[in-house]
Amino acid sequence: MRLAIKGSGYTSASKTEIEFLNQVLIVVNDQGKIEKIINQHDDDYASLLQLAKSQNKLVELSENQYFLPGFIDTHIHAPQWPNAGLALDKPLSEWLNEYTFPLEAKYQDLSFSEKVYDNLTKNLVDFGTTTAVYFGTIYPESNLILAKMCNKNRQRGLIGQVAMDDPDMNPEYYLDKSAADSIAKTKRFIDELQQQNQTNMIKQTPVITPRFLPSCSLEALRGLANLANQYDLPIQSHCNESNWENGYALEKYGKRDATVLDECGLMNNRSIMAHGTLLNDSDLNLFETGSTKFVPVFQPIKKVALNSDAGPELLLVNTMNAESAKKQAIEFEDQLNYGRLFDIDVLNKQHGHYSRVELGMQTRKCLICNENAKECARSRKHSVAELQNKISEIYAEEIDD
Repeated sequence: MRLAIKGSGYTSASKTEIEFLNQVLIVVNDQGKIEKIINQHDDDYASLLQLAKSQNKLVELSENQYFLPGFIDTHIHAPQWPNAGLALDKPLSEWLNEYTFPLEAKYQDLSFSEKVYDNLTKNLVDFGTTTAVYFGTIYPESNLILAKMCNKNRQRGLIGQVAMDDPDMNPEYYLDKSAADSIAKTKRFIDELQQQNQTNMIKQTPVITPRFLPSCSLEALRGLANLANQYDLPIQSHCNESNWENGYALEKYGKRDATVLDECGLMNNRSIMAHGTLLNDSDLNLFETGSTKFVPVFQPIKKVALNSDAGPELLLVNTMNAESAKKQAIEFEDQLNYGRLFDIDVLNKQHGHYSRVELGMQTRKCLICNENAKECARSRKHSVAELQNKISEIYAEEIDD
């Protein structure tokens, strides 16, 4: 027994039920795993409690402290941590080439890798994320450092050696030399991580990680699928994330990206596909047939923003009268300061889009000058920087507090 924790907490009894555990004793073994949870009325409760006290291995929660299961984040781009919150207004392809790839190329520097990954994993664990599924970079040595930092900060990591070999779609400075190179580097990462795990207290899991369809050749995709089967490993990628990504698949292969990934052997019950914001019925059938999991749009803001060139979007369906709903939306947009940051459209099947004008309501006012917002937008009266500063100011006043 490494330690025993005495206190109350919550856990999931099933997918739909939460269980409250009252003053239980959680026994943690020498490998850092929960060995058993002992209730107050169990026969060995008192004896194990006394043993933990006598060996100075008891941790007691106060009355206002509770334990919870750790959070699991199934889609994190570890090297993008320094760019968190940056350039959310950019479309996906522009964001990748101007911000993401230049940053990820810096991880050839292993001291930089260690500094960032130590900070990332510590922050995540401090805020309760005890398991994380990571995209790494194209550099195996850097990804092994990510695994070491996960172990150092007591996080269970599932870590991907990112593959991207298509010279037409990736920058020359951040590119695998060939499909064979992608496959060889992935295999090397798997073998070296498994070797590293022999001395790790928390075993880290390698993940087969083609970045997404536009980054990879079919040869690389098929080779990576073979590795996943050879080592019985999980797979991760992106699927149906944006119109640009889907359009690329249709133009090059005449098929949607989910179909291409499936034909290459990458859609099965060990697969996690990120985003899935543009899935149609045929895509969903593929996911269901292969038992593939997808990480939906409702993720941290960066991932939401990149799902549409227009920015973050949320669709709600309800049974309200549409005209009444639009009037309430206008009231929210006009009368609350932070409501000015939202643009709420109301539509129904019979009428289509409801406008302010047809309801006899005033037009929206510009955030900066309070003139007609559409006129300011058409004339580009204010710069993007001015608008961003105003939005940040409202956010700070209304939400940061």
